Amino acid sequence: MVRNMMQPFFLACTFAWALITLGSANAEEPNDALPAVAQTLATDDTVGNCVRTNRIRRTRILDDQTIILDMAGGDNLVMHLKYRCPQLSFHDFFSYEPTLGQLCAELDHIVTRAGFHCDIGSFSLYKDEDKAKS
Repeated sequence: MVRNMMQPFFLACTFAWALITLGSANAEEPNDALPAVAQTLATDDTVGNCVRTNRIRRTRILDDQTIILDMAGGDNLVMHLKYRCPQLSFHDFFSYEPTLGQLCAELDHIVTRAGFHCDIGSFSLYKDEDKAKS
């Protein structure tokens, strides 16, 4: 009787040990195992739809829906707001509270001096033809 009760316990412990061993082996894989695209995104200023705020050096408000982010390293990004943000360009000021050191499109928002909360819609690279407009 004791043997029959111990066998399922032994099997459960063996299974748990195998899961732990396999999980720790995958956690120690080098970064080289990632696809090239994933490595690029991991080291870029944009990670998916997010921008690391410690890389933002200066901001320039173009209009009530567009903000230029001058990034460390020379690349500039355009922050597109989901909708027109009242009085953003009039006051030429906004603030934000980053989530884990990042601003993310479809998640975070900016706040104008007048107190309007405006959702971030997307980020894109600031192209040379955009520079001619400003």
